[in-house]
Amino acid sequence: MDNVKVSIIIPVYNVEQYLRQCLDSVVNQTLKDIEIICIDDGSSDSSLEILHEYSSKDSRIKIITQQHEGAGAARNKGLAVANGKYLSFLDSDDFFETDMLEQLYNCSEKYNTDIVICKSNTFDNGNIKEQNNIKDKLLPNKEVFSSLDIPKYAFQFHMGWCWDKLYKTSFIKEKGICFQNIRRHNDAFFAHISMINAERIYVLNKRLVYYRKNRNASITQANIKKDEYIFLCKDMLKEIKNYLIKNNLFEIFKQSYVNYCMFTVAEHFKLLSFKTQVNFRKIFEIEKCNRKYFYSLKYFRIYIISSYKILILLYNLVSFHKRYF
Repeated sequence: MDNVKVSIIIPVYNVEQYLRQCLDSVVNQTLKDIEIICIDDGSSDSSLEILHEYSSKDSRIKIITQQHEGAGAARNKGLAVANGKYLSFLDSDDFFETDMLEQLYNCSEKYNTDIVICKSNTFDNGNIKEQNNIKDKLLPNKEVFSSLDIPKYAFQFHMGWCWDKLYKTSFIKEKGICFQNIRRHNDAFFAHISMINAERIYVLNKRLVYYRKNRNASITQANIKKDEYIFLCKDMLKEIKNYLIKNNLFEIFKQSYVNYCMFTVAEHFKLLSFKTQVNFRKIFEIEKCNRKYFYSLKYFRIYIISSYKILILLYNLVSFHKRYF
């Protein structure tokens, strides 16, 4: 396809209940010069049939099939064949406002950006709520900026997902950034490393994407045991850290990275096994830090509690009491 302005990459896995709403939001975009790359990840329901139904009516839709390899591998396959000047990623149970791509494309062209971010809403059984996917208070006082303008908050000012962003394709391919093939948070490495590398970022203060919550079969809500979840996060974070070290960026973004690790642990600490609670600082390679190093008192408390087994036992006892009494 010639003169494709945006390539939309959609991994699809067993989403027959939601896929039509997702595809309708894309094929009806006000920006028409697009290609829609759908990668079926070995669906066992009617998802693939729905894709063929839509592709028979719209030549902009390309279908790629693979065995069940995961959303990360699916997105990488889509990335490899994308022809658009810009890249957009959408999960197959979420959906866009119909002018989302046009608005982000126009911003990208106007400000010559590597990445444009928009704001988002959550969608839960018909209920729409505003989502805090961008932390406005952490943004620099500049219209166009880079992560080097806010190194303390590089991992905090946005969320580690891709569907609220538009990427310049040449920038992504020049940097060789791709997705991890892990079960959970397989887009976090891509989202954060691209943001670290971007020299020109723009935030559009409009809510243009809808993220569907509480879907049991979601690609991002697979049934994962509590400790397994943390170790999957560790795999994601370890690759980010290795990338930063390799590219001499770790010292610049170290504090932000450590707090990102603490966010991951603190949100799930009471659900972890005692063995993982005791060893999480070793697991995540978090060195000794003082109170001022942490952005949240909660992070510091978890950090201190994990230093003493007796404090962990007391914490677990209090958490158990609050949960059941």
